[in-house]
Amino acid sequence: MKLTSKLLGFGVALLAMATIGVVQLTSSAEQPGQVGSAPRCTVEAKGARSAAFTVAGGKASVDYVVKGSADCKVQVSANSFYAPSMNGRPYDKQIPFDTTTKTHSVPGNYSIVVNMPVRSTPQQGCYYQVDLTYGTHNVQPVLAYGHGKLDCTPPSSINCSALTVTPIPNTNNFRFAASATADHTTVKSFTFTVTKNGAVVANQPVIASANRANYTYTQATPGSYSVRATAVSADGKTSTGPACVKPLVVQPPAQPRVDIVKYVDGNNKYKRVGVNVEYTYRVVVSNPGTVDLTNVVLTDTPDRGITLISVSPQAGTIANNTWTYTMPKLPKGTELTFTFTAKVPAYLAGKLVNTVCVDAPQVPGNPDKCDNAEVDVPPAPGNIQVCVLATKTITTIAEDAFDSTKHSKVVDDCKETPAQLPETGPVDVIMQVIGAMSLVSASAYYIASRRLG
Repeated sequence: MKLTSKLLGFGVALLAMATIGVVQLTSSAEQPGQVGSAPRCTVEAKGARSAAFTVAGGKASVDYVVKGSADCKVQVSANSFYAPSMNGRPYDKQIPFDTTTKTHSVPGNYSIVVNMPVRSTPQQGCYYQVDLTYGTHNVQPVLAYGHGKLDCTPPSSINCSALTVTPIPNTNNFRFAASATADHTTVKSFTFTVTKNGAVVANQPVIASANRANYTYTQATPGSYSVRATAVSADGKTSTGPACVKPLVVQPPAQPRVDIVKYVDGNNKYKRVGVNVEYTYRVVVSNPGTVDLTNVVLTDTPDRGITLISVSPQAGTIANNTWTYTMPKLPKGTELTFTFTAKVPAYLAGKLVNTVCVDAPQVPGNPDKCDNAEVDVPPAPGNIQVCVLATKTITTIAEDAFDSTKHSKVVDDCKETPAQLPETGPVDVIMQVIGAMSLVSASAYYIASRRLG
C-alpha cells in the first residue's frame, strides 16, 4: 500500500516536471524577436528607457545596442500610435499609425526611425505613444517608449464668399468690395487681381477688416477686364472661387448728344395746307448719347403767317407765337414726341417755315441742333400772283387791281436781269462803221438809178 502511494507520488512529480519542461521549451521557442532557430540577440536602448526616443518633424528615432554571440539574430520594431491619454492608457484604445521593422545578425550599434502623427482629432486621440520592442508587433517587453501631445485643434479653413464691382459715376474709378469666412483662423487680407485677355494689369493686396476689404481701382482704357479677389488667412491659407471672380467693363468716354427732328402732318417735311385750316407739326427730341441730359431747352419759332395754337402733351408756354419748354431730364437712349396744332390765317405767297431748336447744357453748341418743316397755301379765288416792277417782289393782288405799268403777270420779271452792255466800245464802233457803209452804199445806188432814168 505504501509502495503504491510512493509510486503514485513519483508519477505525479514526473508528470509535473515534464509539463514544466514543455512549457519552458514552448516559451523559449516563441521568444519575440527570435529569428528561426538562431539564438536571439539582446537589445538595449541607449539612454533612459522612457526618454530614448527623439521626436521631431513627424519622425521618432531611437539608438540601441545589439548584444550576443556571433551567431545570434534578432528582429526589432519601432511602433507609433494615436493614444487616448498621455500615458497611453487604456492600451486597447490606441490606434496604430506606423511601424518600422529591422533584423540584425551582427552585434553592434544601430538606430531605427518611425513616422509619427502630427495632428489628430479627439476621436483618434490627442496624444501619441512610440515603442521599441522585439519582433514585428508591440509586445512585452517594451525596450524603450515615449509619450507626447498632438495638435488636436480642428483644421483651419478660409472661403472667399463674395466680390462686387461697382462703377463710380462720372469717373474712371471702380469700387471693389470682397468678403470671406474663416474657421479656426482669421481673415488677414485680400488680393485684388485685374486681368485683360489673361494678362495681369493690376495686383493689389489690401488688409482686411472684419473679414472684408474695399479697394478703389482706376482704369481709363476701354475694354473688357476680369477681377479676382483672393482671401488670405492668418495662417497663410488662400481662397478664391467663382463667387470672387467678376467681369469689369470700361466704357468709352461719355459722349453727350442730342437730336431733334420736325415733321408736318405725319412724316412730311413739306405740306400744302388750307387757309385758316388747322394742321399739325410733330417734333421728336431724343438722346442718342451715353450720358443723361438735364435742363434741355426746346424752342419752336414759326415764320410770320403761321399761328401756333396748342401743344400736346401740354408743356412749356406759347408766348409771342413762340413755344419754349425746359425739360428737367432727358435720359440716355430715350426720346419724347410733341404734337403742335397750327394754322395759316391768311394767304401768303411762298413757303412758310417753322423751325424748332434744342439746346442741352451738357452738349457743346448753342443751339445744339435745329430742324424745320415747310407749308404753303394756295392763292384765294380771284387773286393773281404778280411781280411788283418797282420793288421786284412777288405778291398776290385782286385780279381787277392789276396795273400793267406797275405789275407784271410774269413773276420771273422779279428775277435779277443781266447787266446791260456798255454804250460805247469796240462793238459799238464796228456797228457804227457797218451803218455808215450801209448809208454810203444806199446813196450810191440812188445816184446811179437817177442817171439811168
